[in-house]
Amino acid sequence: MLTRLATFMDSHPEAGAVGPRLLTRDGTPQAFAFGNDPTPGYLLRRAFTRLVLRRPLHDWATNTTQEVDWVSGACILLRRSALEQVGLLDESFFMYFEDNDLCLRLRRKGWRVYYYPAAVITHVGGESLKHNPRAQAAYATSLEYFYAKHYGRLAQWWLVACLPVYQRLAILHALL
Repeated sequence: MLTRLATFMDSHPEAGAVGPRLLTRDGTPQAFAFGNDPTPGYLLRRAFTRLVLRRPLHDWATNTTQEVDWVSGACILLRRSALEQVGLLDESFFMYFEDNDLCLRLRRKGWRVYYYPAAVITHVGGESLKHNPRAQAAYATSLEYFYAKHYGRLAQWWLVACLPVYQRLAILHALL
């Protein structure tokens, strides 16, 4: 798997990061292997798609290599020169959104981020949010920090106003 990711990076010099398909223990595609930046519009589209259309916003089973905003930190291969340019993970994130932050910083410096499903790993994880109130609080804290770091005051206000509803949706999604 690592060889496939490295070969992909070698053939895509513009790539600052690449992530593989993530599978759960039972072999099904894991949600949130990749996605778009968590802007207010994206969070609204995600909630609408989940609640009204009764499906996830992304096709986690896709076989299509694609440029994305971020890939999961569960498994990410980074180009050394890109990482040297943008710096390491922001340690202010305890858990959640540190991968989003890193990929956003890469893209702002002109690097591209790819999801490469031909490389596959099993990620035995992703259970924290379902059963742990402290993890749910960390999710909210990290999302608030991400907004404070990257978006303006209006977006921060929107997030604070809507976060309780969004948290319930995220927890609901994790349970479904």
